[in-house]
Amino acid sequence: MGAPPVPTLVVGIGHEDRGDDAAGPLTVRLLARAWADRPPPHVAVRAWHGDLLGLIEAWSGVERLVLVDAVVTGAAVGTCRRYGVDAPFATGAAASTHGVGLADALALARALGRLPPAVEVWGIEAADFTAGAPPAEAVAAAAGDLAARLAATLGAEDGASTRRREAAPMA
Repeated sequence: MGAPPVPTLVVGIGHEDRGDDAAGPLTVRLLARAWADRPPPHVAVRAWHGDLLGLIEAWSGVERLVLVDAVVTGAAVGTCRRYGVDAPFATGAAASTHGVGLADALALARALGRLPPAVEVWGIEAADFTAGAPPAEAVAAAAGDLAARLAATLGAEDGASTRRREAAPMA
């Protein structure tokens, strides 16, 4: 990747042209916009459209990883929830538009010793993954709310507070 990584990396996973799968990229786009496209020096923000196994390399060296993805758990569309890395938010390739699911990629990273010290997984409940469709209004609203929340919490930190903090599941 070239430059040394920053302490916190926020990644929005998904495809903006597949309906509700846009939840992750939309969230990070709105997060970047909240910071006028100038995130705090201790935070990097990026969208990820590719294979989730490749993402393991992209987060190499970060201390805190914040992942945002569309999930299907049966909750109301647009429900936003924070998960721990072991939470059963989705498993198996059949549960993902990315080939390998996020839960599987996180499990592999843990097995390889490549999981950052602090990991947050934010899931926005999705239903429609139709190519070319926009995200549901509830998904777009949840992405906006989460972006505002992350902008406030991450912007208030200085980077030092992310060291060695483990994320716990939160409803």
